Parts: sequence; C-alpha cells; structure tokens
Amino acid sequence: MPVPRGEDPSLDHLMQLMEHDQLSAMIVGHLVIESLLVKFMEMQPGADIDKILAFNFPTKVDRCVAGGLIRTELGVFLKVLNPQRNSFAHRLGHRLSFEDAFALVREAATAGVDFSDDEIHTSETAAQNHYGVELIIVEIFSNVAQDIGFALMDRGVEFPFG
Repeated sequence: MPVPRGEDPSLDHLMQLMEHDQLSAMIVGHLVIESLLVKFMEMQPGADIDKILAFNFPTKVDRCVAGGLIRTELGVFLKVLNPQRNSFAHRLGHRLSFEDAFALVREAATAGVDFSDDEIHTSETAAQNHYGVELIIVEIFSNVAQDIGFALMDRGVEFPFG
C-alpha cells in the first residue's frame, strides 16, 4: 500500500510555529524541511515516491546535495540538526538549552543560512533577550525553508510563500 505523501509545505506551516513550544517548533520545522527535500527528489526522472519516503533524513539530504538543490555546507548542517530533532522525537520532555540553540544558529549561519537579523547568531545576549530558544528554532527552520523554497522556485516548482 502506498504511503500517503502529506501536504505540500508552505509558509503557513512555518508561521504556525510561532505559537508553539520547542517540541512543536523542532518537529514541525523538521517536517517542513523534509517535505521540501522530498519535493525536489520527486521531480527527478524515474522518481519512486514510496522509495523516496522510505529514505531516512540524512539520505534525503545527501540526495539533495548530490542533485544540486542544497549546498554541501547546508547539508552538513541539516545532518547536525537531525539528532536534535531525534532527541525531541524520542525523549519525552526533552528541552534544548539556550546555549545549544545559540550554537545551532551559529552553525546555521556558518553553513550559509541567511538571517535578516545578524544578532541572532552574533550576539548571545541579544539572541537571548530578543529570541530565546523557541524563536531561534523557528528562525533556523524558517530561513532554511526559505532558502530551499527559493532553490525549488529556480527549478520551476511553485512554493507558496504566503
């Protein structure tokens, strides 16, 4: 029996993260990124959606790096982010410390993720005062999704940014 693909990702999914805690932000953000990677993979000639959906996240990342959708540096970052997502998914009550969230946003910036406010990754004090853990998670996923969304649009895929 084929696995249902789910909804296409949109900015609305990301905006809903603003209303949720760390768990929701991490899980939903990760799902949005993964669905964007799947969207790219299913565009490839001979794509088998059931096979694609069966791939684990690092394999999807590797396929999208190899296919030129995402830069190698972003792929490495996404694979660093994945164990954090797994901690939330498999450890009831897991919380991300501010120090860990700030380290992640710095890694994202190093990987080339563009943030509209550089203080989120350059100033620990400003990041803590203006964002906190949940909004740092949201900002990471929102900006990664935007980068991938634009790359998909460059390939003729419609990505609803509104």
